[in-house]
Amino acid sequence: AAIENPYLAVPFLFNFIDRFTVGFIISSFNIYLRESLGFHPGTLGLFLGLVLFPMSLLSYPSAVLSRKTGVLPLVLVGSTMYGLFLGLSGTTSEYWVLFSYLLLCGIGAGVMFVPSMLLASKMSKPGLTATTMSAFTGIGSHGFMLGPIDSVNVQNFLVANVPSDYAFPSLSFFFGFLEIFLVLLTIPFFKKILTKIHHVEKEREEISLANSPHLF
Repeated sequence: AAIENPYLAVPFLFNFIDRFTVGFIISSFNIYLRESLGFHPGTLGLFLGLVLFPMSLLSYPSAVLSRKTGVLPLVLVGSTMYGLFLGLSGTTSEYWVLFSYLLLCGIGAGVMFVPSMLLASKMSKPGLTATTMSAFTGIGSHGFMLGPIDSVNVQNFLVANVPSDYAFPSLSFFFGFLEIFLVLLTIPFFKKILTKIHHVEKEREEISLANSPHLF
């Protein structure tokens, strides 16, 4: 499917980076909140939940909204919002400022989570949707696996080479900028991706009409 449609790399990469950054949140960011900011387990769970809960709560509304806006704009807007506030989250120790950053980060994640899946599905060649979504999920799982490992390695590098006050902010900006960088890479292909989605949807309609019992 990816060979026939190289633009499938876009939702695949978004899913990989999304899960990759979640790996940072549950590892290095988790440790930062607990050890550097002194959060007890209840507060720690609340703050991590600010990112993860909106992702599930906004899944259905974002799917409905995508019918009007299209899936790609929501992926780009949500990913930009998610990356920006993920980066900012490592720059403050103020309770309510951090609370706001993580909540906005979670809202961004909720906006782009389901549309990224829909983007992969809509760009898949008819008959290969299950294969495409399996690859989409598998690539995301690899990101989730590598995220914690790489976040610790990058953090160790920054601690050794950057002043201590800037080490963790640099780490959070690194992971947040991965999302924004991917958005910037995707924007030049915006029209081509929309055209590809239109062609695939038209092909599906033609197959449906060809198999319609009302034609006979």
